[in-house]
Amino acid sequence: MILSTSCRRLIAKHQRLPKQAVAAHPSVGAIRNLNLHEYLSMDLMKQHQISTPAGYVASSPDEAENIFLHKLNSSEPLKDAVIKAQVLSGGRGLGTFKNGFQGGVHMVTKPGQAYHFAEEMLGQELVTKQAPNGIICNKVFLMERMYMRREMYLSILMDRA
Repeated sequence: MILSTSCRRLIAKHQRLPKQAVAAHPSVGAIRNLNLHEYLSMDLMKQHQISTPAGYVASSPDEAENIFLHKLNSSEPLKDAVIKAQVLSGGRGLGTFKNGFQGGVHMVTKPGQAYHFAEEMLGQELVTKQAPNGIICNKVFLMERMYMRREMYLSILMDRA
């Protein structure tokens, strides 16, 4: 995969990866170096003029509450938001944290909820079907709620054979 210089810099900045990708020896097989959290993917799309919902990443409950009240909502009435655990696993919404908290995706509809949800998620391990041993959640992503008529997914597979 060929990445632009700006993409490599963004990935290196957020994930501390080397700026130059190193190709694996053919006998070793493919090495995946491009695992991006949702908030990083959104940043990349914004950089390339692709419309995305407003969203901000938080590392603490206080930061999450501040984002909900002051960045996603600047006036009354308050708009709904979505808070999502940032772990590299599918099925976050159906997952369970090892502390007993259910789900890695929640609606935030009133003050105090962003703080509560972030407090339950941050520093905890999220268990999903793809990650049965759990993955620690160090960041949450708050974004404006979108009202969709239908949801579609896109997947791209590059076959070099």
